[in-house]
Amino acid sequence: MKINIEFNTDSLEDIKRVRDILSVFDRVAPLPLPAHNTNGINVLSLFNGMSCGMMALESSGISVGKYYSSEIDKYANIATGILYPEIVQMGDVTKWREWGNKEHGFDMSEIDLLIAGFPCQAWSMAGNQGGDDDPRGALVHDLIAIWEAINKSRLECGKSEVKFMFENVKMKKEFLHFINNLFKVEPININSSLVSAQNRERCYWTNIKGVEQPEDKNLCINDIWGGGIDITDRFNLKREGTLAFSKSRSSVRTLRDKSKCLTAGGQNISNSGATNVKIGDRYYMPSVRESMRLQTVPGWCIDKLLSSDISNTQLNKMAGNGWTVDVIEHIFRSSGLTGNKNRTLKFDECLLG
Repeated sequence: MKINIEFNTDSLEDIKRVRDILSVFDRVAPLPLPAHNTNGINVLSLFNGMSCGMMALESSGISVGKYYSSEIDKYANIATGILYPEIVQMGDVTKWREWGNKEHGFDMSEIDLLIAGFPCQAWSMAGNQGGDDDPRGALVHDLIAIWEAINKSRLECGKSEVKFMFENVKMKKEFLHFINNLFKVEPININSSLVSAQNRERCYWTNIKGVEQPEDKNLCINDIWGGGIDITDRFNLKREGTLAFSKSRSSVRTLRDKSKCLTAGGQNISNSGATNVKIGDRYYMPSVRESMRLQTVPGWCIDKLLSSDISNTQLNKMAGNGWTVDVIEHIFRSSGLTGNKNRTLKFDECLLG
């Protein structure tokens, strides 16, 4: 059965609510957004991942005109194409000087918001700590060059400096001081545990004024739990005295706890980012859906990704590499970037049963 729905809205919150209502059906297409809303803000997302920035903009009610993304991970780009086909994918961040020559009409002066979760492996206390001597760490200088080019173009057009939000992991003081000097602002440190069921401490550098700590929603694993994946037999095979045994036991949580911080390595039992949930005498690991929920990814996005051909391994990697959407939404709500949200949306050919 096909149902056509047409409605008027002046709030992207309405879209989110309708999506949540419709998610009870098995085969529902997401509500389409206009390819380019000329009244919305223009966004450039570097190291875009699976487009958590776009999810947060939607949730915060900020209308988007053009959204450009830079990402080299094949599967993250496929995910972006599935979720937001209107996003213009620009490719490798190191080739940014070529972007203006593309057919997309990319214009630095039109960018209103620059967002980036620059690679963390070189800065993390859990990584190799190579800083910008590591090729991945050196990408922060491409971020700086793009940021400066945008501001130069905007100032030449009589516009104010671009709003920005950059994210990375908790790092040692030497690195933090170095990054602070690059960005000319100190970060606000937010633990995702305030808005999710996951412990995830992150630094957010931004020129958005008035960003404070989000209100604690007091969530725990039970709030995102859907049954998990039973790993009891595999869990009990770990031999006492081995590193795998030690890691698996140290990762045990209950439904009343917060999960550990997700990593790109996924939920493999002995992985440093795994959370092994004990219920009675059984052990479970979070499913992809539950991992995505730990990152507060909207339900309709999870449904679309799970129905795609992307493997669970890659989806778990995206979750670990991604942002906690509700933290980014919280930051964006302080931005004053609203755009014109008045429009009519058509929800065509919802397929039920």
